[in-house]
Amino acid sequence: MGGGHVNPSAEPGSGTDVCAVCDTFDIELCAILSDRCDYVGHSFIAIDGMAEDGSNTGEKVIVGFYPKTDQDYRSVFTEGSGRVVSAPGQVRNDSAYYKSGGSFYADKLWTIGFQEARNAHKLIFDRTASPGQYSLWSRQCNNFALEILTRAGISIREYIPPNGPVRPAYTFTVLSGRHVPAADFPPYECLPVTGDAIRGAREAKENVSQGTRSISEEWNRNMRAIERGWSPF
Repeated sequence: MGGGHVNPSAEPGSGTDVCAVCDTFDIELCAILSDRCDYVGHSFIAIDGMAEDGSNTGEKVIVGFYPKTDQDYRSVFTEGSGRVVSAPGQVRNDSAYYKSGGSFYADKLWTIGFQEARNAHKLIFDRTASPGQYSLWSRQCNNFALEILTRAGISIREYIPPNGPVRPAYTFTVLSGRHVPAADFPPYECLPVTGDAIRGAREAKENVSQGTRSISEEWNRNMRAIERGWSPF
């Protein structure tokens, strides 16, 4: 299976201005968790490859968005105050995760036309060449995967939760039809049972009930904008 657009010599479909081949292409949204309490998880896209002439290569391009450095996400992206900070990003080959099975893997497949596939490949191509910043708030793997779907003409509405951040854990719930505690915001069932955690959960719940949903608003604002056809990236 293919491994993604890693500095290709030419952009997929760049050699054709009209649908000369009219192939169809499969595209899949995939989500994987390490366990039922994996609050973040990972989402990625698998799409049939496209040659420069616009034809289906018969291989898969399987890609996800990551921070550029392999370090613990919490230590890299949060400061002592808990404020999330951004860092350089990169598009990686996610073939190792594709169809990996297990209880916490889920995906959904759509078949799209040439133009929709070319739009999706262009985003992958452009993001690979110029990754920009990675942020756990609003520019992470799930945002990347969902934006590719919008480029392919697929609605992402069902993957945006009514409250809480747009996370792979929530995407997994939608894709699998199974609820896991990690999908909740905050993930009460997965918090360690300590006095501090219970107090923190109670305060978080009160904050959400009072309408101060700064976290969810920050995470979801960009995805709603994308769905309306405007990209903040």
